[in-house]
Formats: sequence, C-alpha cells, structure tokens
Amino acid sequence: MTIPFRNSRGNSLPPRASVVLLLLALNFALLSAGCSSGGQAGSTALAPNIASLNPTSAVAGTSVTIMGTNFGASQGSSTVSFNGTPATPTSWSATSIVAAVPAGATTGSVVVTVGGAASNGMAFTVTSPSGSAPSITSLSPASGPVGTSVTIAGANFGASQGSSTVSFNGTAATPTSWNATSTVVAVPAGATTGNVVVTVGGVASNGVTFTVSSTTGGKFPITTSANGRYFVDATGAPWLMVGDSAHHIVNVLVASNWPTYFASRQALGFNTVNIFSCSHGNCPSTGATADGQLDFTGTIPGTCNGTPRSDYDLGTPNPNYWVELDNFINMAASYGLVVLFDPLTTADYMNDMRASGPTKVHNFGAYLGNRYKNFSNIIWELGNDFQTWTQTGATCPGTVSDNALVQQLMAGIASADTNHIQTIQLDYYRSYSNQDTMVVAYLKADGVYTYYETYDYALKAYNSSPVSPVFLAEANMEGANNTNLLCAPADARVLRHQMYWTMTSGASGHVWGNTHVNHSDLTSPTWQSQLSTPATAQVALLTKLFNQLQWWKLVPDTAHQVVTAGFGAISVNNENLCTSTYATAAWVPDSAVPTLASVAVVYTPVAATTTPLSVNMNMFSKAMNASWYDPTTGNSTAITGSPFANSGARSFTTPGTAHSDGTNDWVLVLL
Repeated sequence: MTIPFRNSRGNSLPPRASVVLLLLALNFALLSAGCSSGGQAGSTALAPNIASLNPTSAVAGTSVTIMGTNFGASQGSSTVSFNGTPATPTSWSATSIVAAVPAGATTGSVVVTVGGAASNGMAFTVTSPSGSAPSITSLSPASGPVGTSVTIAGANFGASQGSSTVSFNGTAATPTSWNATSTVVAVPAGATTGNVVVTVGGVASNGVTFTVSSTTGGKFPITTSANGRYFVDATGAPWLMVGDSAHHIVNVLVASNWPTYFASRQALGFNTVNIFSCSHGNCPSTGATADGQLDFTGTIPGTCNGTPRSDYDLGTPNPNYWVELDNFINMAASYGLVVLFDPLTTADYMNDMRASGPTKVHNFGAYLGNRYKNFSNIIWELGNDFQTWTQTGATCPGTVSDNALVQQLMAGIASADTNHIQTIQLDYYRSYSNQDTMVVAYLKADGVYTYYETYDYALKAYNSSPVSPVFLAEANMEGANNTNLLCAPADARVLRHQMYWTMTSGASGHVWGNTHVNHSDLTSPTWQSQLSTPATAQVALLTKLFNQLQWWKLVPDTAHQVVTAGFGAISVNNENLCTSTYATAAWVPDSAVPTLASVAVVYTPVAATTTPLSVNMNMFSKAMNASWYDPTTGNSTAITGSPFANSGARSFTTPGTAHSDGTNDWVLVLL
C-alpha cells in the first residue's frame, strides 16, 4: 500500500518526493533522540566513569578534582556525592569536575550521576583536622582466635560509641565497652589477620595489625604421658591443666552468653572449663538447659525408701538437649579450651540411675561414648558430690549399689570411646579418684576433691596406684565458704594456697573457681562482674612460673631433703586455710645424677622472716641462682649473693614487705 504525501494545498506529491520527505523525517527523529537539554547524555549515551581523585583523602572543605569520562559538557542537573552527601561543584567538563568535600561527609565512595546514571564509586577518606582524628596506640592482646576479647587503646574515640565502628580487617565487630581512650571488643566471626580500624564520625583511624590465630593449634585430644605422671597434648608436649569451674553454665546461660565467658577464660590463661549437667543451685530442677531442653524425654514411676518418685528414663536421651552440649563443646574448642565434662552428676541424677537400672545406665554410657568419641576436646569427669560411693548395698530395692551403677556408666562410655581420658570426682570434704577401686580400671586421671590443706590428698593421690596424672578437681572457690570453717569467704590468698600447694605436691594441673562464675549468677554479684577479679588474674602467674620449671618432672619433697627446717606445721585436718603455715617444696632430678636436684621450687603461705627456710644446698647438682617470686604480681627478685654454692645449708628469708593485699606468701625458686 502506498501512503501519499500531500502539500499544503492538499495536492498529492509525486512518489519520489514522498520518499525524500520520509527519509528526512526519520533522520530528524534520530537526531532528536541523541540530544538532550543542558548537554547531558540521553538514554543511549555511555555512563559516567571516574578514573581518579586528587587528593584521595582530605578534611571537609578541601577541593577535590574528579577525573574521568562522559560527565557531559556542563553540569546541568548532574550531581556529585561523597558517601551519599551532596557536594557543590565549582567547575565541570566532560572529563573533569572540581568539588569541595561537603560538611558532614564521611569516608566512602565519591559518585558522579549524569542523566540519572550513576558512575562507579571511587574511595575517598574524610579526615579530621589535625589532632582530632581517632588513633590506635595498642591492642591487647595482639593475636587470638575468634571470640578473643581485645582492648583497643588510643585517643579521640569519643565518650560513647554512637555510630562509631570497629572492624577487624574489614569485618565489623561489636564493642562491649567504649570511652574516649579505650574500647573493648571481641574478635568477630569470619575475621582474618589484618588491620583493626576504629571509625569515628566517618573518620578512620590508623590501622594496627591483629593476628587471628588458630583455635586449637592441633593440641587435642589430651592424653597421658608414657609414665602416666602427666597430661600430654596431641603433639606429645606436656600439658598443664589450668581449669575454671563453670558447673551451671549450660543450664543457666543461653548460648549467646557463652562467647563472653570463653573469651575471658582464654584471655586469662585458662585451657579447661569444667561443666556439669545439673538440677540444683541455679540450674532448673528439671535439669533443663537455659532454653528449656530436657536431657531425657521419658520418665519411670517408682518407689525408693517409701517415697513415690518419677525419675528420668536413661533409655530416652533427648537429642535436642545433647545438641546444645555439642554446641558448647565445639564453641569451647574454637577458643582452644578443653571441656572437663560431667554429663550425669551423681549429686543430681543418682535417683534416675537407680530407677533406670544397670543395663540402661550402661547403654546410656555407650550413647555418650558414641556421640562424643570424635569430639577432640573432652576429658570425661563422672561423679560429683558422690557421697554414697562407699556403700556396698543398693540404695533402692531391685537395683545395685550406686557405685556399681556409676561403674556401668563409665564402662558404657569406654565401650564406645577409647579416645578420651575418664576420671571421677568422689565425695566431699576430701577424696581422690583412685580410692574407688571398683572403677579404677577406667581411670586415666586422678582428681582430688578437698576443702582441707590440698597438699595432703594431692600427695595421697600422687602416691596411689595405678599411676595417673593428679589434678585438683575442686576445692574452696573465691567468694564461697562451703564448710563455714574458713575465717571468711575464700579470697585470693586461699586460692593461691590451694593451687601452689597442689602444684608442689606432684600434680599436673588444677581447676580453679569463683563461686559466682561457677554458678552463672544472674543477681549481684553477677557472673560477668566476677570474670576478671585479681584472684582470677593470679592463676596465669602460677602457669607462667611452672612452665619455666619443667613442672612435669617435679618430685614432691616429702622427706624434706631440700627444705630441712622453717617449713611450718603440717596440718592435714585443718579446714581454716587462713591459719595455714606449711611450706611445700618439689624438685627436678638432675638428668646425670637423679638423686640430686637441678631445679627446686618452694611455696610458703606465710612470711619466713623470724624462722627462715633452711635449704640443704648439698641436694643440688650445681651452684644455684635463687629468687623470690611474687605470686600476686608475677615479679621475680634475685636474692643477693646468687649463685649459691651447692654445699652446706643456707637460710632464705622472705622479703620484708607484704603484698598489696596485705598477705605474705612467697615462692622460692632455685635454678
């Protein structure tokens, strides 16, 4: 069909003229589509592109030259922004724009927008006037795994956080405290080694390197040495147990609280946490986790001692409960921590074991063994306040003795899990694992439980058979007075007595405790407020010292071959540790002449001024350097006259000045 074109008078034009007019109309339309007002590119033009900024960082008000392409010949309705804040250009061409950094701008991307099309973003750092930019001076610690609590010290952080941020190599972190010169933050999940940066008001600080370290270092599982005397890690290196009591944590605190606890223990030098499945104290009476998961789904009605009961059926473990324990153990591993794990305490679940009977108890042990045999960071600890372990008869009709039931639990675990150590905590107020001969076949560590002067039962365990690593499983905890026989609730001094006596009596470690942390107390004083007490910080000072002494070779000086006088009074039945005076000692046999010592360490709980410590220097294989180690600060002071000849007797008097807390316990070190 031919469409005729007509002239202004309505007359038809010749066909050739119509074609010419049609072509002219099409050409005009194409030209119109390619043009827009103000010199801006239309919909078919290329998007703007930024090639460079000069400078790339500056304070607000500084002129910045933006180089690139497709900006358009003039600005028109085009815009420039600094991290979203509009700027006012002072010159504009197709390849160059000059604009001042606008007030209120923050660090981020510069973007040019032309005809509604945004350019690429080019990074620009907004700095503060000299002296007001945030600056980092130090990180403490400067390395650690995810979850480590890091204190960032510096200046110009602002009185409160507000919109300010902290990042670890670009990964945002969540601060837990903030002031003008310090902020505390946990290393966030996903963080990698790189710069820590504090950004205040959009202004970034200098970067300081933080090394995100491996969590376990390949050290798990923990086993025992060839001679059975001490723990070793997966590399075969001696491993000193430094434990913290957190008995109630899974039953009281939801999982979001766990990183705070783990990070604090790791930062303070602990390598083990001791947890129970419990239904007493702050734990729910049902034994449920903090979010309500019960450990068993079924119950057994019955009668014991004439009282009707409804106890858990150990044949019905609740997977949801044990998943939470899995998560706790795995999270502990991410912080490099071993879990000393009591999954069914005799203090709380003895009736459930009695009602279920030996077969179900054994099968539940096998369930635990199968479930946890491939978790690398476990040491099994059964028992706890096991007051009935010495009874030979059944407590309830139709079953076996309580000790036989626990034996079945341990046997069940061992039937499936040969990868982990088992131990047992027996009865208060003093006991050690090897006393229970019925379960001794399953024991690979000897836990001491005592509220008396700890050296007594530590030495009994050390001298018992079979030989296994001795550790202090539980004693007085900071802030508690369970026996009501201490002069006051246990303080740092009492806790030092316990751990130093233990480590100079043949032990391979100890479990420390603060009663409020142990119980996960939610009312004042809360568990969080007690995480970093002075007494807690002093635990790492013991570890620091003993790691210098080849502690795994130390032999208790029970015959007083090294310290022959001035060691105070042995008082094995004393439960008021405030009055203790007995000094304990241990020594490392010389490799060439084992009857002589190459190292010795002496802990005295009181000042040895009026009656000095008398040391038999003939016991040493060489001249000895002597020093006093302050267990409250970790400071070491060389004793004038060192080195001392290895002959005769020498008296050593403790320093005359008391510690800042008014106490006078000291450690004599001879190297």
